[in-house]
Amino acid sequence: ALDPLAIVAVLLGRKKEVLSLRMHELQDRLPSEQLVTRLEQTLITAVAQVGVDINAIAANPWRQAPLQFVPGLGPRKARQLLASIAANDNHIKTRMDLLKQVSNRL
Repeated sequence: ALDPLAIVAVLLGRKKEVLSLRMHELQDRLPSEQLVTRLEQTLITAVAQVGVDINAIAANPWRQAPLQFVPGLGPRKARQLLASIAANDNHIKTRMDLLKQVSNRL
């Protein structure tokens, strides 16, 4: 199954490939930095509304991109959290386990 949120998050990664997509006829009038900022804000809102499956993210590297858009995480904390989960057999059983991983690592 495809994960559209993960795909868009990958496109909004370091290389900002999302800027090459033609989403609106007037998008060229907006500076690319401002467009990226708005897209990031929209993705943060979408991730906050939909959520992420932390075990699916840990098991499938291609699904990891949305984790950095979880409100309050960002790229650095997302990498640290993934490293912590990897050290714990790539699986979180309960929310309490996740809380322990976050508090120990971040």
